[in-house]
Amino acid sequence: MTLLEPPNTPGGKEGGEGRAEPPKISLLQSSKERLRRRLEDKLQSMGRLLEEQLPQMMTELLAAARDKMLSPAESQLTRSLLMEVIELHAHRWSPLEALTTQYYDRTIQKLTTTA
Repeated sequence: MTLLEPPNTPGGKEGGEGRAEPPKISLLQSSKERLRRRLEDKLQSMGRLLEEQLPQMMTELLAAARDKMLSPAESQLTRSLLMEVIELHAHRWSPLEALTTQYYDRTIQKLTTTA
């Protein structure tokens, strides 16, 4: 049995009908990942636009994000998300490298499953 298979069902199949029940944890995680990817895409386009149109506001927002990121009062999840935004800015709102994205994905997954 794997972590994604329901207990006491061989191969994750229900009632011997030959039809596999989709793992609920996997569906929730993939749904969260899709939502996160869409938000990341929006953030990249909006960040680029804001930087072009209102550079002073972007400077102020990034300063506020840095302050929050360094604040021990903020949760680890909040600080991780803010760090990713700061890195996106440093990459001029282009997608981050695959290893960096994977790092944030794993970190955020750990922080959201333990919270």
